[in-house]
Amino acid sequence: MDRRDYLAALGVAGLAGLAGCSALSGRDGLSDDPPADCGVPESFAANRGALPADETPADGIPPAVDGDPPSHEVGPDVFPTATVDGVDVRLAPVEVAHYWWRRGAARFADARGRDAYDGAHVYGAVWSPADTTDASAACDPIDYWPDGDRIVCYGGGTDGHGRQRAAALAAADYDEVYAIRDGFPTWRRAGHPVAGRDVDPADATG
Repeated sequence: MDRRDYLAALGVAGLAGLAGCSALSGRDGLSDDPPADCGVPESFAANRGALPADETPADGIPPAVDGDPPSHEVGPDVFPTATVDGVDVRLAPVEVAHYWWRRGAARFADARGRDAYDGAHVYGAVWSPADTTDASAACDPIDYWPDGDRIVCYGGGTDGHGRQRAAALAAADYDEVYAIRDGFPTWRRAGHPVAGRDVDPADATG
């Protein structure tokens, strides 16, 4: 069974048991269909190595990879927080974010600039920049996502973009939003799945 089908069949209650907290809404796909290239530049699948193709890249849910991590409890209530523009943002440790990635239990959003995204990004993540003045970001796929789904944002580590994007989403009444605690650099250093123009295909593994 494809992991998206599994998520849809399992529903919220089942995923809550797997991940220790609430997860995706169980809806397969988006509330409405975005334009085909919305938040998904041509660089999306560049150098993805042995990673599986993502047939629905605008949903921010990574494609299924072989195997699943052991189930364990994840308690977001104990995550540290950062206050951005008066909004508290929960900071997910990179290993928790990767656990969600492996389970297909979160949607991922890259909040950095376009060049950074094109160079390398979490495989499956859409481009949803914190800098909304970017003229090329006229379409944001998050606008089409159910506001009750878990969303994990990330930036470049010290730039604060992931936290800014998460705060903006929380302020816009998205219910379960996180930022990866130290951003994309920690994801890449840990050897978690990446793709992009500057990625060695041999490093693009699950």
